[in-house]
Amino acid sequence: MNKTKIVWLIFILLAMVSGIFAFDFYSQNKWINCILFSLVSLVCVILAQTSALAYIRKTEKLLLAIQKKDFSLFPKTEENSLLDNAVKLYYQSKEEHLSLSSYKLLYEEILNQLEIGLMILSKKNEDWEVFYVNPVFLEILEIPKYNSWNLYEKKASDFYKIIEQTNYENSQEFFDISINENAKQSFSLRTKKVQNAKHRFCIISLESVQKIIEQKEKLAWNNLMKVISHELLNTLTPVNSLIQNLEYIANQEIIEKEDQQDMKESLMVINSK
Repeated sequence: MNKTKIVWLIFILLAMVSGIFAFDFYSQNKWINCILFSLVSLVCVILAQTSALAYIRKTEKLLLAIQKKDFSLFPKTEENSLLDNAVKLYYQSKEEHLSLSSYKLLYEEILNQLEIGLMILSKKNEDWEVFYVNPVFLEILEIPKYNSWNLYEKKASDFYKIIEQTNYENSQEFFDISINENAKQSFSLRTKKVQNAKHRFCIISLESVQKIIEQKEKLAWNNLMKVISHELLNTLTPVNSLIQNLEYIANQEIIEKEDQQDMKESLMVINSK
């Protein structure tokens, strides 16, 4: 039994004993003693109640902090089991919250590095809200970031209507839209529905068709250059060997007929390459 419980029990026992004495003096019509012991009993009850409420308030404060995700407190463990368990729960929730925040930061940084536009919508109370949008998506549509999905209806009405037509289900299509009254551009759009028991999301990926073509052309050129480099290396390797052989023969003081013949053959091979 910890000290807190012992103190609390002492107050309760003193209150009970004082109450018994007060009743005894009351039956003997000893009013002064009766009032005195009654006051002592009342004070002990108040102290016991105050001690108990203090720990209850501390526990309530910690539980409320966990509920509100307020982890600015630094509570210490105490001998009271209720409060001690609340402190342990607080630090456990704090650690989980910090881990989730770290993972969220990491995931957002990865998504921000994508070369395609990405927007994630979440449905709450029959309304859609922007859960996440990366910078590339905003650059493509040339619009600022909004948290409300309905605001995109005014800033990018054509795009908004196309998403509405998909009914936020799985789809893949190409379309042409004009951005800020400029010439129409072709885009590739994909939508993916993700849903569980409590939440529903719609993942939207947007990419310029022109950019896709440029990437494909760049990839084709890279592959072509790799093939050309490989063929050049295959051609230059024997030539380099022949040149080394010629250099070796040329450095000799006396060049024999066999070496001269080797030089002629090597030169003919190099010339044929």
